[in-house]
Amino acid sequence: MNPKRRLLFRMIPGILIVAAIGFLGLPFAVKDFALMPGILAYVGLVSMVLLLWLAWKKKNQLFDLPDRNQNAEDFEGRGKTYAKILISTSAFIVLGGLVNGILLYLQNEDFKLQIQDQNVKIEKQSEMIESISQSNQALMIRDILDQVNFELKSNPDRTLSVETIGRIVSLSYSFQPYKIIEGDSVSTKMFSPERGQLLLALFMMRIDSNSFDTIKLKTDFSGADLRGADFHGAELTGVNLKEANLREANLEGANLEGANLSAADLWGANLRNANLSGANLKWSDLSWSDLNGSDLRGADLTAVDLRNVKLKKANLQGSNLKRADFTGGLMSEANLSSANLTGTDLTRTNLTSADFTDANLSETDLTEANMHAVNLTNAVVERKKWFETLTEWRVAGVKELQEKYKMVEDLSGRSNFRFERIVN
Repeated sequence: MNPKRRLLFRMIPGILIVAAIGFLGLPFAVKDFALMPGILAYVGLVSMVLLLWLAWKKKNQLFDLPDRNQNAEDFEGRGKTYAKILISTSAFIVLGGLVNGILLYLQNEDFKLQIQDQNVKIEKQSEMIESISQSNQALMIRDILDQVNFELKSNPDRTLSVETIGRIVSLSYSFQPYKIIEGDSVSTKMFSPERGQLLLALFMMRIDSNSFDTIKLKTDFSGADLRGADFHGAELTGVNLKEANLREANLEGANLEGANLSAADLWGANLRNANLSGANLKWSDLSWSDLNGSDLRGADLTAVDLRNVKLKKANLQGSNLKRADFTGGLMSEANLSSANLTGTDLTRTNLTSADFTDANLSETDLTEANMHAVNLTNAVVERKKWFETLTEWRVAGVKELQEKYKMVEDLSGRSNFRFERIVN
């Protein structure tokens, strides 16, 4: 039989085996990268065996000692054959290593995605279990509200018994915040819809002020989910709403004196004419909220997000605004006397006719702010060339301020310099 035909017949079974494995394994390999390296390794092994077999067949040409009668063409042909086999073998080794490396990397990335997806599913399942557990407590809310309604009807003064108030307090502590499932995702923060429902229901039941005050002081409403809730004119003095969700809630005219609203979400909330004097608002989000005419005397607004806030004619006397962000806010005619604005960001804020008497403006950023007709009497700053800095910051009303005030050394120890009004 012809040697070429014999070689072809010997190669056909190997080709058929490789084709069969590829046909059967490729669909699974596409879906599962773990199968691909094995298939490629098999193909590479078969190819290497064929190359070695060809090399063995030509071993006489490759490894026989040179004969004096052999011409230069024989040596050249032998060298070419050796070079082809060497290059092919090296190429298979390099290509095989590269392809397997890429596939192992893709396999590892796919494995990571599977783990992440599995973790998300586990988290959703655990949160769903928690949500179901909490929803069962809705029956407890109904029971306590029925008891409250019964006592209010029985008592003309609408007071509650000590026992009922105690049940409300203990019930609120059992409603622990948890991550809420929102569509296909889980909330990043933990909230308690049950605490929110309880507070809103109690507010709407017109309970006697003394009984309601006792509930507010003893009950834990931190983390309550009150998005869009209507507390217009509510009496919520001293209430604990730490880390509560009050996005776009209506708190117009509400009394929140001394309330704990630290780290609360009040984005877009309506707080017009609200009383927040002495309230704790540290780290809360009040961006895009409406605080026009509100009372914030002595409030702690440290590091609060107040971007694009409305504070027209608001009273911030003696409040702590250290490191707060008022970027783009409206604070015209606001009372900021004796306020601490150290490190506060007032970039592009409208401060027209605001009162900064005795305020601390050290390290305050006033870039592109509007300071027309502001009152700087006895306000303190950290550097003497403060007016020059305002000019560099393109602050409106600088020349007007230079004509009205002069800078003198501050002897109170609050800062380096303070402003005195120029007497004509």
